[in-house]
Amino acid sequence: MVAALGLTSCFKEVGFDTTIELYPKLQETSSSEFAVAEGVTAYAYYVSGGDWKVLSYEDAVAKVITNVKSEETKTEPAVEAVPYAEDGETPDALGRLKLKTNKEHVLLVAVYPAFEMWAYRQYQVGVNLPTTTMKFHFRPWKLSEYVDSGWTFNIKPLPAAKPEEGEGKSETTQE
Repeated sequence: MVAALGLTSCFKEVGFDTTIELYPKLQETSSSEFAVAEGVTAYAYYVSGGDWKVLSYEDAVAKVITNVKSEETKTEPAVEAVPYAEDGETPDALGRLKLKTNKEHVLLVAVYPAFEMWAYRQYQVGVNLPTTTMKFHFRPWKLSEYVDSGWTFNIKPLPAAKPEEGEGKSETTQE
């Protein structure tokens, strides 16, 4: 009986309550220093598996994720990030965001309107971690999808240029 009581006190309650601190950074050119990515917003969905993606900048802004296998969409994030403030009021100079979650599997999405970029990643929350810190880097100079530190980054494609009047046509002259 005493042994059984001793064993029950050894088990700690398992939980996934955590605050994810996001540090979005910007590298405007391939040779520039990293700076604070100002104006980034973020949100999370409670989904697991690599089939969930953000397909376009418009979807990222509208907070739409899509399961690429089933084509199911979700439009209401489980949680949205707020500016990090050590004193509870003043956002810090590092541009950090915080997002509180209590689920093991989350799809994190960050949107950077200044460069029409978005990033997303599937994340498995650690057990009993009060805080998780994530740094990630927007690099608009890459001009296409890239993966860095588990995040998939995209930039809204530039619209295709329409040919000017007369461009692309062969002109022949007769004399």
